[in-house]
Order: sequence, then C-alpha cells, then structure tokens
Amino acid sequence: MRVFIMKKITLVKVVACVAVLIAAVIYTVTAVSADTTAFSDNGLCLTEVEGANSAVAITIDTSFGEDHTDDLLEILDKYGAKATFAVMGVWAEENPNQVKSMVKGGHEVISHSMTHERYDDLGAEGAVKDAVAARELLKMDFGVDTDLIRTPYGSGGDEVLANLVEKGFTPIGWSVDSQDWKGDGADNIANRVLNNVKNGSIIVLQNNNEQTVEALPKIIEGLYDMNYECVTISKLGGTSE
Repeated sequence: MRVFIMKKITLVKVVACVAVLIAAVIYTVTAVSADTTAFSDNGLCLTEVEGANSAVAITIDTSFGEDHTDDLLEILDKYGAKATFAVMGVWAEENPNQVKSMVKGGHEVISHSMTHERYDDLGAEGAVKDAVAARELLKMDFGVDTDLIRTPYGSGGDEVLANLVEKGFTPIGWSVDSQDWKGDGADNIANRVLNNVKNGSIIVLQNNNEQTVEALPKIIEGLYDMNYECVTISKLGGTSE
C-alpha cells in the first residue's frame, strides 16, 4: 500500500509538471503570434509564409564592399519583380539615392540593423537599442516606417529575438539561402534557389557579389516558369489565405 501511494504521488507530480510546461509553451506561442498576425508564424523569426497564393519573396541584404544595387534594381524593374531590401543604417546614410530608388521602384525597405554587429554579441537590450536606432533613421531620412528587421547574419538567440518581438519588431529570416557569398558561379546560385523554393519561400541574396547580378535573371525567369509571383515580404504575408 505504501509503495502504491508513493507511485501515485510521483505520477501526480509528473502530470502537474507536464501541464505547467504545456501551459508555458501555449503562452509563449500565443504571445509571439500576437505580434506577427500578418504572417504565418514559425516561431520568433519569420522564415516563410504558409498558404501564400503562388508567391515568393526575394530579399536582398545590403553590405559594404562591391556594390551592385543599381544593377539589381535594373533587373528587377526589367522583369517587373518586386523585392525586399534589408538595409543597414550606416549603409543607408552613405547611399541615400539608392534607398530612394528602392522606394521609388515599389520595393520594400526593411531594417538590417544599424552597423551589422551580431545581435548575440550586443545582447537582448543592446539589440533592441540598435534596432530602434536603425528604424528611426529609415523613418526620419526616407519616410520608411517599418518594424520588420533582418538581424545581422541572421543572428540572435531566443532571448534576443523574443525581446525584439516584445518591443514590436518582426524578425525576418529566410527559408532559401542562395549562398551567393560563396562566389561559385551564377548557375550554382540560381540552382540552389530554384531547387529549394516552394510557395511562400523567403529567398536571401546579397548586393555585393557580381555573380548575384548574373544569377538574378535566371532566378526570376525560373520562378516565373514555376508560376510564382515575386512580391515584397509585406505582400507575401498579405497573400495568405
């Protein structure tokens, strides 16, 4: 009898612990979803949009070094494709005309931090401070009012990302990595995208690789052949059924 009672008490404790864990998970998911209602939620960072209506999003990160932004904008315009540019604050300050061209061309501009320092290194509070500074710069200098942010290198653990979400930001990741930074040829870059893309995918490219310029027409043509529309992140979220 004593053994039976001990087992029963132990079982009750286990059930209680499981219930607490489930409640915690439900609370966390609900809190995150409340801040990303326009998007299909994949956790703390949006990487794709489930249920999108035959659409994908091409995103282009700006960084220093070679700059092929004008070439990429020209290609997008030629094909009637829209993209989302993740723009660093310091880059925007040095390249204001290009940011204005992005906006004028109907593309979306979102934050890519202020200085591209890893958010893991800055910590939760430091990351928010940097994100706020970048958001304010885009709003004050270019009239771009956005809470969407691609963290530097896609960095930021759960604590950092959760703090950004709590402060009203929506971190944007990707589901298809072109890996154009490898510089292994336009065909390889395009094939990596086209072989892995699906409805609602978010594709990531860089603006500082000449091979990306060569690959972009191949990517867009391939996406069109698969009957995908190339839209901005915000429109991709809006195409969810």
